[in-house]
Amino acid sequence: MIATELAGINLAVMVASCVLAGVAFGANSWAAYTATGAWRFVHTAIAGMSGLYTGAYLVLVGTDVNLEDWSQVMRGVSLWVWLIVWVLPAVVRIRTTPKIRAELADRFVAEVEKALVK
Repeated sequence: MIATELAGINLAVMVASCVLAGVAFGANSWAAYTATGAWRFVHTAIAGMSGLYTGAYLVLVGTDVNLEDWSQVMRGVSLWVWLIVWVLPAVVRIRTTPKIRAELADRFVAEVEKALVK
């Protein structure tokens, strides 16, 4: 049963949002599986949010839930999305980049020294 409050372009946007949230869930689940360290946590958290949004849009599109009630709940969820999806990846990148650069520089110096010895 499709929510009676949704029609036309609104319904199309909601269905597209549901599909894209599902794609984000799949992509971040895969990324979490292949990632290590802090990035595994980042992608797991984003996958969790994406899964929550996929379920929420399925409820919105597939039931007669009151749109205003649904929106009120999702506004509260969106506060967490700001932190998990928009802030967390930036913080992790800021914290991990210097370590990666230092490791690459050390490897480069070692390779140069090794080449000079030959």
